Amino acid sequence: MRQPHSGMGDSGTNSGMKSLCQTVREKYPGMFVLCSTTADGAKSISMTFRKQLAAFQQEIALHPELAHGFNAVGLSQGNFLLESYIALVNDPPVHNFASICGPLQGIGTCPKNIAFQAVCPIWKVDPYGAPLAFSSYWKGTANKQKYMQKSVLLADVLNERAQKNATIRANWLKLNSLLMAEATKDTMLVPRDTELGGMWQWGSSGNRAPIVALRESEGYQGDWAGWKTLDQQGKLRNSTFVGEHIRFSDQWFDQEVLPLLDNYLL
Repeated sequence: MRQPHSGMGDSGTNSGMKSLCQTVREKYPGMFVLCSTTADGAKSISMTFRKQLAAFQQEIALHPELAHGFNAVGLSQGNFLLESYIALVNDPPVHNFASICGPLQGIGTCPKNIAFQAVCPIWKVDPYGAPLAFSSYWKGTANKQKYMQKSVLLADVLNERAQKNATIRANWLKLNSLLMAEATKDTMLVPRDTELGGMWQWGSSGNRAPIVALRESEGYQGDWAGWKTLDQQGKLRNSTFVGEHIRFSDQWFDQEVLPLLDNYLL
């Protein structure tokens, strides 16, 4: 089982992440648990996701315990790394993926994080081209054509290009389960609906823009990433907790996430 870091300046070696990983060891004695240190600290802001993805693959390769696949739990931005890995690599495969407060459909504004505010003026000059991590999952819904032309990685991960990639869909369909979890009072990711696969309607943006929920979206209806099929198979589940960004309770984590991590069957 793998436990990635949350991104946004966080680290897989901090006390909170180490404690979270320990809960898995306590629930399943003898299970190999790894808190990922890919793009720790400042690298989570400055390292592009193509480079993060390459580093993540190298980290996985260092641990033979993961050679036949693993379960994955992501926090915040760490979920986009896992989402990218599943869609574009998935070797060794992910069995179960729990996304907690992840930008699964991208973000529509600069993250509301003190570490990011300093670089947002630079990012706004060229949202898609800035050498910053979150440029890889930026989704300018006001202009769909521009997004399709300039999206660095998100459009590939979600299989949104005009030419669909059958391998991406096949990779997602290898999952036993996909959990999407949202914090009901989240102000970090905008719109927070991205955490459950929703996003602003094309041609609009901002707080008053209409939200297109996952199951109403063209990507879901077209089954571009296989999420509709996973849903129909009972493998896609949504969950919410009352609170701010990744401020979930131990009880919620124990009930919603830990049970997923004892399932390895393909």
